[in-house]
Amino acid sequence: MTTMNPNRRSFLRTAGAGLPAWWVGRPVMAEAPPAERVVVRQAASDRFEMVFAPMAVRSFKILQLTDTHFGNPDPAKRATDRRSQDDIRQLARGLTPDFIMHTGDFIDNDVEGAGHDAFDAMHEMGVPWALAPGNHDGATDSTLSPEQYRERMAAGAGVMGSFEREGKQVTAFRLDIVTGGSESKTPPAASLVVFDSGPTGGTKHVAAAQLEWFEEQMEADRSRGASGPVYAMIHIPVIEFKKLCDSGRYAERFGEEICFETDTGKTFEILKRSGRVKAIFSGHDHENTFHGKWDGIELVYGRVGGWSAYGEGPRGGRLIDLDLPAGQHQHRIVLPKS
Repeated sequence: MTTMNPNRRSFLRTAGAGLPAWWVGRPVMAEAPPAERVVVRQAASDRFEMVFAPMAVRSFKILQLTDTHFGNPDPAKRATDRRSQDDIRQLARGLTPDFIMHTGDFIDNDVEGAGHDAFDAMHEMGVPWALAPGNHDGATDSTLSPEQYRERMAAGAGVMGSFEREGKQVTAFRLDIVTGGSESKTPPAASLVVFDSGPTGGTKHVAAAQLEWFEEQMEADRSRGASGPVYAMIHIPVIEFKKLCDSGRYAERFGEEICFETDTGKTFEILKRSGRVKAIFSGHDHENTFHGKWDGIELVYGRVGGWSAYGEGPRGGRLIDLDLPAGQHQHRIVLPKS
């Protein structure tokens, strides 16, 4: 089990009216923020709570972004980065999501000299967000370490947690949606579990330590009577995406071979065993947007969001609507207006 670091200060992150503490010194958007807000607070190094108390009953809205590949120093790609950031700002303004979930390859770190100003661009939108690191987000010679990623996220509106295992920090964390106000003691209405599927120990899949952590989280939930739906956020698709594709039982676009990298099926097996995971949202394969159910869990690709990334067609995202009272979800591809 993990505990809150006593030396780490608590914080609040808000999306909505007012200027939260993390906004001090940052540019203010010209557009007025929405009247409602989500407050994100850190409960432990690997757990965050998103307090959701809308003025009227409605769904919890998550904008999934993926594969933005920001930061390539090539001048042409810097220009396409700005185009991508403009598109994302337009999506956030038009959709007013409660939260933004980036499912990896945020930074294009496979080139020397990659830039990291995209963190500030995301923070300045005023919407809390999290990152599920991908294979282009990680400890290589030309990018930030996982610790530096967490520091960059914590410097603004972002969150990225970790837990300690055998003296090392491992990137996996959960985001619990809490309803009924900030003082509510009820179990989470739903949870997002976020995994680093990047170059962990040279592999490209969810690592054994992360899966062990997930099972510990589910056991702790059973002890406290928490049984809400869980949605997994993983950059690299699990091998079951390939099985779903081969079955033909999917909707939307199949545009390239499923690159499940070194996944063996263990991740899906353990997520399914919990009995609570309703969907897995992934990225990585830019030409795919298909989704469908496999063995009781919906598998969902996001929409590539970066004009600096490979792939044809428009850039955008996927809007996920969580019906918290019903424990159900819907989603759709969203594109900025041309």
